[in-house]
Amino acid sequence: MKKLGFTALLGCLAMTACSTSPSGSSPVPQGPEWRVSAGSVGPIRLGMTVAQAREALDPGHQLVDPPNLQLRSQSSRPEATESEIGGPALHVLNDQYSVRDSSGKKLMEFLTSNPANPENPGNRIVMISAISPWFSTAEGVRTGNRIADVAYIYGPASLLDSDNEGFGREWVVFRNGPAGIRFQASRANEGPLAGIYGATSLTTSSFVNGAEIRAIVIGRR
Repeated sequence: MKKLGFTALLGCLAMTACSTSPSGSSPVPQGPEWRVSAGSVGPIRLGMTVAQAREALDPGHQLVDPPNLQLRSQSSRPEATESEIGGPALHVLNDQYSVRDSSGKKLMEFLTSNPANPENPGNRIVMISAISPWFSTAEGVRTGNRIADVAYIYGPASLLDSDNEGFGREWVVFRNGPAGIRFQASRANEGPLAGIYGATSLTTSSFVNGAEIRAIVIGRR
């Protein structure tokens, strides 16, 4: 790949011309409402309640409750009692809230600290994932940008194959990446893993052509 100058690359990333562009020809929105920082994704901040998040959205966006908020027994038998399984009888299967635009397109997702009791005032947002390419970091990096291009801004990339969090899958860490902000990796066109791993390794600095940023994540580790 021909190496771009730093200023030129920033402009290229901001216009999403270095990677998959959003559908249509609408300009990329600018301003703090579309920025990803260590504490917020657009108007949604870590520590907010669900009610506060709903109020923070403008009329063109909506907060969608988890589509399949279910509780099930920790035993293989749904009817098992708490005493039978030796602990709390229920846990949450799906607790991801989403923010969507007026057309229903998903822009971000977030997790809360107490999903089984969403109306509890102590239930706060603990993790946010920016999915839409309209959200970007201060340096203009957004979902859909190719990892190889982002490495010119944040330094060499290492990938980790992991599925131990709510948003799981594959993470990419840049040597000089912004504090408090993490990036999920994916292979363009929903292929296999973006990284090229050894037989027993879960980390790598090698990745396939087309490896890109799938989501920008803040909060819970």
